[in-house]
Amino acid sequence: MRSQRPVLALPWLLWLTSALLIVLSGVFSVLIRDTDVGTSYGLLFEGVFALSFFTFPTVGAVVASRRPHNPIGWIFLAAGIPFALSGFAHGYATYALFTEPGSLPGGEAAAWLASWLFIPPLFAVPVFLFLLFPEGRALSSRWRIVGWVAALGIVCTVLFAFAPGRLEEPPFEEIVNPFGIVSAESILGVVSTVGWVSMLLSIPAAAAS
Repeated sequence: MRSQRPVLALPWLLWLTSALLIVLSGVFSVLIRDTDVGTSYGLLFEGVFALSFFTFPTVGAVVASRRPHNPIGWIFLAAGIPFALSGFAHGYATYALFTEPGSLPGGEAAAWLASWLFIPPLFAVPVFLFLLFPEGRALSSRWRIVGWVAALGIVCTVLFAFAPGRLEEPPFEEIVNPFGIVSAESILGVVSTVGWVSMLLSIPAAAAS
Protein backbone atom coordinates (compact mmCIF):
# COMPACT_ATOMS: atom_id res chain seq x y z
CA MET A 1 0.00 0.00 0.00
CA ARG A 2 2.84 2.39 0.82
CA SER A 3 4.34 1.85 -2.63
CA GLN A 4 1.06 2.93 -4.22
CA ARG A 5 0.74 6.19 -2.32
CA PRO A 6 3.27 8.14 -4.44
CA VAL A 7 1.51 6.94 -7.60
CA LEU A 8 -1.91 7.97 -6.27
CA ALA A 9 -0.58 11.36 -5.14
CA LEU A 10 1.12 12.15 -8.44
CA PRO A 11 -2.10 12.89 -10.39
CA TRP A 12 -3.15 15.51 -7.86
CA LEU A 13 0.35 17.01 -7.80
CA LEU A 14 0.14 17.40 -11.59
CA TRP A 15 -3.39 18.81 -11.21
CA LEU A 16 -2.09 21.34 -8.70
CA THR A 17 0.64 22.38 -11.14
CA SER A 18 -1.92 22.95 -13.88
CA ALA A 19 -4.25 24.78 -11.52
CA LEU A 20 -1.46 27.12 -10.39
CA LEU A 21 -0.56 27.95 -13.99
CA ILE A 22 -4.22 28.61 -14.83
CA VAL A 23 -4.60 30.92 -11.84
CA LEU A 24 -1.48 32.80 -12.85
CA SER A 25 -2.87 33.06 -16.37
CA GLY A 26 -5.97 34.68 -14.89
CA VAL A 27 -3.82 37.14 -12.97
CA PHE A 28 -2.02 38.18 -16.14
CA SER A 29 -5.36 38.45 -17.97
CA VAL A 30 -6.35 41.12 -15.45
CA LEU A 31 -2.98 42.87 -15.65
CA ILE A 32 -3.03 43.10 -19.45
CA ARG A 33 -6.74 43.91 -19.82
CA ASP A 34 -6.01 47.51 -20.89
CA THR A 35 -3.15 46.59 -23.21
CA ASP A 36 -4.04 47.35 -26.83
CA VAL A 37 -2.55 44.40 -28.71
CA GLY A 38 -5.58 43.50 -30.80
CA THR A 39 -6.23 40.12 -29.14
CA SER A 40 -8.34 41.01 -26.11
CA TYR A 41 -11.62 39.09 -25.92
CA GLY A 42 -12.81 40.41 -22.58
CA LEU A 43 -12.31 39.09 -19.09
CA LEU A 44 -15.55 37.07 -19.11
CA PHE A 45 -14.58 35.15 -22.23
CA GLU A 46 -11.04 34.64 -21.02
CA GLY A 47 -12.35 33.48 -17.65
CA VAL A 48 -14.59 30.87 -19.24
CA PHE A 49 -11.74 29.85 -21.53
CA ALA A 50 -9.39 29.46 -18.56
CA LEU A 51 -11.94 27.43 -16.62
CA SER A 52 -12.29 25.09 -19.58
CA PHE A 53 -8.61 24.25 -19.15
CA PHE A 54 -9.47 22.82 -15.73
CA THR A 55 -11.42 20.01 -17.38
CA PHE A 56 -8.30 18.33 -18.73
CA PRO A 57 -6.27 18.07 -15.50
CA THR A 58 -9.37 17.50 -13.36
CA VAL A 59 -10.67 14.59 -15.44
CA GLY A 60 -7.14 13.28 -15.67
CA ALA A 61 -6.53 13.45 -11.93
CA VAL A 62 -9.79 11.72 -11.08
CA VAL A 63 -9.25 8.89 -13.56
CA ALA A 64 -5.52 8.45 -12.93
CA SER A 65 -5.94 8.37 -9.15
CA ARG A 66 -8.66 5.71 -9.41
CA ARG A 67 -7.28 3.77 -12.38
CA PRO A 68 -3.52 4.45 -12.37
CA HIS A 69 -2.83 1.64 -14.84
CA ASN A 70 -5.19 3.10 -17.43
CA PRO A 71 -3.37 5.66 -19.63
CA ILE A 72 -6.52 7.70 -20.31
CA GLY A 73 -6.19 9.71 -17.10
CA TRP A 74 -2.50 10.32 -17.68
CA ILE A 75 -3.21 11.52 -21.21
CA PHE A 76 -5.57 14.19 -19.89
CA LEU A 77 -3.04 15.19 -17.25
CA ALA A 78 -0.24 15.33 -19.80
CA ALA A 79 -2.38 17.60 -21.98
CA GLY A 80 -3.50 19.83 -19.12
CA ILE A 81 -0.04 21.07 -18.20
CA PRO A 82 1.04 22.32 -21.67
CA PHE A 83 -2.40 23.90 -22.20
CA ALA A 84 -2.11 25.71 -18.88
CA LEU A 85 1.53 26.63 -19.45
CA SER A 86 0.70 27.99 -22.89
CA GLY A 87 -1.98 30.27 -21.44
CA PHE A 88 0.37 31.44 -18.71
CA ALA A 89 3.18 32.07 -21.22
CA HIS A 90 0.83 34.10 -23.42
CA GLY A 91 -0.18 36.39 -20.56
CA TYR A 92 3.35 36.64 -19.22
CA ALA A 93 4.79 37.52 -22.63
CA THR A 94 2.08 40.09 -23.34
CA TYR A 95 2.74 41.81 -20.04
CA ALA A 96 6.53 41.65 -20.39
CA LEU A 97 6.62 42.85 -24.00
CA PHE A 98 3.65 45.23 -24.33
CA THR A 99 1.99 46.16 -21.03
CA GLU A 100 5.18 46.93 -19.10
CA PRO A 101 8.05 46.41 -21.54
CA GLY A 102 11.17 45.14 -19.84
CA SER A 103 9.51 44.69 -16.45
CA LEU A 104 9.87 40.91 -16.52
CA PRO A 105 12.69 38.77 -17.93
CA GLY A 106 12.23 36.21 -20.69
CA GLY A 107 9.36 37.86 -22.52
CA GLU A 108 10.45 36.63 -25.94
CA ALA A 109 11.02 33.11 -24.64
CA ALA A 110 7.51 33.11 -23.16
CA ALA A 111 6.10 34.35 -26.48
CA TRP A 112 7.92 31.47 -28.19
CA LEU A 113 6.32 28.96 -25.81
CA ALA A 114 2.89 30.50 -26.29
CA SER A 115 3.23 30.23 -30.07
CA TRP A 116 3.41 26.44 -30.26
CA LEU A 117 3.03 24.67 -26.90
CA PHE A 118 -0.75 24.24 -27.23
CA ILE A 119 -0.54 22.46 -30.60
CA PRO A 120 0.82 18.99 -29.60
CA PRO A 121 -1.86 18.27 -26.95
CA LEU A 122 -4.54 19.75 -29.21
CA PHE A 123 -3.94 16.91 -31.66
CA ALA A 124 -2.64 14.24 -29.29
CA VAL A 125 -5.64 14.15 -26.95
CA PRO A 126 -8.28 13.16 -29.55
CA VAL A 127 -5.92 10.65 -31.22
CA PHE A 128 -4.98 8.73 -28.10
CA LEU A 129 -8.39 9.11 -26.51
CA PHE A 130 -10.07 7.54 -29.55
CA LEU A 131 -7.34 4.93 -29.88
CA LEU A 132 -7.14 3.77 -26.25
CA PHE A 133 -10.63 4.36 -24.83
CA PRO A 134 -11.97 2.77 -22.69
CA GLU A 135 -9.61 0.00 -21.59
CA GLY A 136 -6.35 1.84 -22.18
CA ARG A 137 -5.09 -0.13 -25.16
CA ALA A 138 -5.58 -0.28 -28.90
CA LEU A 139 -8.04 -2.78 -30.35
CA SER A 140 -5.20 -4.79 -31.88
CA SER A 141 -1.52 -4.50 -32.67
CA ARG A 142 -2.21 -3.16 -36.17
CA TRP A 143 -3.88 -0.07 -34.69
CA ARG A 144 -0.69 0.81 -32.82
CA ILE A 145 0.72 2.25 -36.04
CA VAL A 146 -1.82 5.07 -35.66
CA GLY A 147 -0.28 5.97 -32.31
CA TRP A 148 3.20 5.95 -33.82
CA VAL A 149 2.05 8.20 -36.67
CA ALA A 150 0.56 10.61 -34.13
CA ALA A 151 3.77 10.51 -32.09
CA LEU A 152 5.73 11.36 -35.24
CA GLY A 153 3.46 14.35 -35.81
CA ILE A 154 3.94 15.57 -32.25
CA VAL A 155 7.74 15.29 -32.49
CA CYS A 156 7.74 17.15 -35.81
CA THR A 157 5.58 19.91 -34.33
CA VAL A 158 8.01 20.39 -31.46
CA LEU A 159 10.98 20.45 -33.83
CA PHE A 160 9.29 23.05 -36.05
CA ALA A 161 9.16 25.37 -33.05
CA PHE A 162 12.85 25.97 -33.77
CA ALA A 163 12.22 27.28 -37.29
CA PRO A 164 13.77 30.72 -37.83
CA GLY A 165 11.67 33.78 -38.60
CA ARG A 166 8.86 35.65 -36.92
CA LEU A 167 6.39 34.02 -34.57
CA GLU A 168 2.87 33.41 -35.87
CA GLU A 169 0.87 33.59 -32.64
CA PRO A 170 -0.88 36.97 -32.10
CA PRO A 171 0.16 39.43 -30.80
CA PHE A 172 3.77 38.30 -31.19
CA GLU A 173 4.01 38.45 -35.00
CA GLU A 174 6.83 41.00 -34.84
CA ILE A 175 8.92 38.89 -32.48
CA VAL A 176 11.75 36.96 -34.13
CA ASN A 177 11.99 33.38 -32.88
CA PRO A 178 14.67 33.58 -30.16
CA PHE A 179 15.41 29.87 -30.58
CA GLY A 180 15.29 29.72 -34.37
CA ILE A 181 17.98 27.63 -36.09
CA VAL A 182 18.78 29.35 -39.37
CA SER A 183 20.93 26.51 -40.69
CA ALA A 184 18.05 24.05 -40.34
CA GLU A 185 15.38 26.19 -42.03
CA SER A 186 14.94 24.00 -45.14
CA ILE A 187 14.87 20.78 -43.13
CA LEU A 188 12.38 22.17 -40.65
CA GLY A 189 10.07 23.12 -43.54
CA VAL A 190 9.89 19.45 -44.51
CA VAL A 191 9.49 18.47 -40.86
CA SER A 192 6.50 20.82 -40.55
CA THR A 193 4.76 19.24 -43.55
CA VAL A 194 5.37 15.73 -42.24
CA GLY A 195 4.08 16.73 -38.81
CA TRP A 196 0.83 18.29 -40.00
CA VAL A 197 0.09 15.42 -42.39
CA SER A 198 0.82 12.84 -39.69
CA MET A 199 -1.46 14.45 -37.12
CA LEU A 200 -4.29 15.16 -39.56
CA LEU A 201 -4.23 11.55 -40.77
CA SER A 202 -3.98 10.02 -37.31
CA ILE A 203 -7.11 11.69 -35.91
CA PRO A 204 -9.65 10.13 -38.33
CA ALA A 205 -7.73 6.86 -38.25
CA ALA A 206 -7.95 6.75 -34.45
CA ALA A 207 -11.64 7.66 -34.62
CA ALA A 208 -12.19 4.78 -37.06
CA SER A 209 -10.74 2.36 -34.50
